Amino acid sequence: MVVGFSYLSAGIRALFLGCRRLVFPRQKAGLTGSGNHPGTEVDEQPPINANLKPLATPLFVLVIGINNYNGLTQLEGATADALAVQRYLEDDLGVPSDQIVALLDGQATRTAILDAFKALANNPKIHQGDAILIFFAGHGTIVPIQAENSALGQRIQSVLPQDFDGQTIHPIPDYTLGDLIAAIHGEKGDNITVILDCCYSGSGTRQAADPYLTRSVVLEDSYRLPQGLDADLPRSQTRGITQVDTPGELTTHTLLAACSSSEQAREYEGRGQFTTALLQLLDSVDLSQLTYADIIDQIQVSHQNPQCEGVNRDRLVFGNKITSPKHSYRVELREGAPVLLAGAIDSISAGALVEIYSNKAAIGRLSPIGNAVVKSVEPFESVLEMSKPLPTSFSSGRPLAAIQTRPGSTQEPALYLAPGDELEVVRDALRSLRSENAGINFVLVDDRSKASLELTSSVEDGATMLTLHVIDNLVTKHGFTSPAKKIPADPENITRLLQAAAHFFYQLHSSFLNPVIQEKVKIEFQELRGKSKRTVVAGNDLLEDGKLFLDFVKGKRVLHGARITNNTNRALYVHAFYFDCSQISIAHYYGMPPPMQFSLDPQLPAGSPLTFGYGAGGSNALSFFVPEGQDNDLGFFKFVFSTRPVDLGNTAISSPFEPPSSSTTRGVRRTSEVLRKQTIRSSLPDAFGSILIPIIVQRAQPLS
Repeated sequence: MVVGFSYLSAGIRALFLGCRRLVFPRQKAGLTGSGNHPGTEVDEQPPINANLKPLATPLFVLVIGINNYNGLTQLEGATADALAVQRYLEDDLGVPSDQIVALLDGQATRTAILDAFKALANNPKIHQGDAILIFFAGHGTIVPIQAENSALGQRIQSVLPQDFDGQTIHPIPDYTLGDLIAAIHGEKGDNITVILDCCYSGSGTRQAADPYLTRSVVLEDSYRLPQGLDADLPRSQTRGITQVDTPGELTTHTLLAACSSSEQAREYEGRGQFTTALLQLLDSVDLSQLTYADIIDQIQVSHQNPQCEGVNRDRLVFGNKITSPKHSYRVELREGAPVLLAGAIDSISAGALVEIYSNKAAIGRLSPIGNAVVKSVEPFESVLEMSKPLPTSFSSGRPLAAIQTRPGSTQEPALYLAPGDELEVVRDALRSLRSENAGINFVLVDDRSKASLELTSSVEDGATMLTLHVIDNLVTKHGFTSPAKKIPADPENITRLLQAAAHFFYQLHSSFLNPVIQEKVKIEFQELRGKSKRTVVAGNDLLEDGKLFLDFVKGKRVLHGARITNNTNRALYVHAFYFDCSQISIAHYYGMPPPMQFSLDPQLPAGSPLTFGYGAGGSNALSFFVPEGQDNDLGFFKFVFSTRPVDLGNTAISSPFEPPSSSTTRGVRRTSEVLRKQTIRSSLPDAFGSILIPIIVQRAQPLS
């Protein structure tokens, strides 16, 4: 078992968003009134929508806009953007003005910004589950961290308050924002949206002939964030990695960002282009049908690549309802032939059946426009064969969407049923799942040594119970004996268990053996000191022969982090999953899916490191422990590396021993199959690979 500590982003590199080059005529008019900034110039436009569209959930808002900085390049549209957001919320969504706090220019000091975040956490009017929006428009920057350990001598992304002076008033770094948002999350829940229209790339200056202004600055080379900055803030609380809200991604909030890490958030004619495009989109659609992921799919922005991050990206905007969990893929038509933009790494195999829809929003609401079978699979794409031609109206234009309805050819995990046990109900469940094409399923075997799972039955208080025994060789060879997990022998519980366990063992054994990845990507685990992201490495790499052995002392919390170094000649995208063998669950610890129409920066550039749990990596510190009643525990970290961005979110599952959530189907996300134990013959022109690391934790003093 392992828990992690949540921060602002799984890499704030996706935090500062860029915007498209749109030209908007500017007609200046001063705005005054409640929450407005006297004298600020904004676009004179008619009301965004004459018809009020009130939200079903109360919304509380903090908007921050800064044009006028002390000694830095002045902006023109940040305060106008903040006011435009406020006006949209009040006029279009009916948000009461007393639920909106606006900090503009001189009001947006460092102290005032931090106090406003704290006030959201402490506001008695905000109840658990109410929607909270935090909007920032202004300068961003990236600065080195001052640390006693060279491993922390990295740069970290930050936003700049209006009174920044580089001496007594400092930037607000990623980890501080993360701690502040975590405090809000702890009091009010995870219905939190953060929108940042700024960036940290570029000089923040404008050439004489360039009408665009960049919302970033480069500080003096000698500047460092002081050690211990904001150390008085409460640290982020721990969060179980076995829970559905996977802690390696954003669990506390959903983040919308305007550009990737190498791009710039721009202003044109006195307005931020991202905020303008975002408000135009929100005005043109029904928010009751719009998810955060849909925003990235539909926003009209060019030259820059907006990002959406967070486990709740499929949640409706400003709401707490999750949309359909069905996992979709893009389909492109190339010379009239359909190509599925998903391959082996996306869990696609030959023979799979897919339904094709006009767009992602149509899935579950409209009938498919066609059906196809996967004929051949490449690392990142698959060739489809249509059962009949697509309607001519869909022969060109934007990409279509597809879902898998039946898995292809694959080797499924094995289940052993003890002879003589009354387990016909299990056989019935297996037959039902097979007939429903419900994804990976178990095959029954007579040889116990070939099975991953054994089920036995017993009668307790007149009720039949099933006991689960993990007997998979990959698990037992590390000396792990799974705890006896029991469930009632009713069809619903059995179906959830079989789906989850079959998916778990299939994914555990699926591997992508790329010799270049195995040889040139180095993974290290270290013990950390400190109580937050500002920890430092203590000692050398803890891995022994590719395994991590740890002693657990009850009542003593030890933090661990990881460092990945990319010694290949290609930048790599990274996903990390934690397999909990006690709970039969898979958590998506790190990584995020690519947006449908925008690019995503690789998290691991060639020749560079990526840290987890410390430094500027953006993910969680780890604390391993042994559950009550056990002498040891076993888990696996699987790291997947690719030269293209991929969406592997359908790999994660919740435990079948926990209540099913709204984001799962029968306790497990519906998934397709991975090509197992592939050997990738490539020097990384376009390839992927994985590394599996066992985590063995034992009690320093056994229970018996």
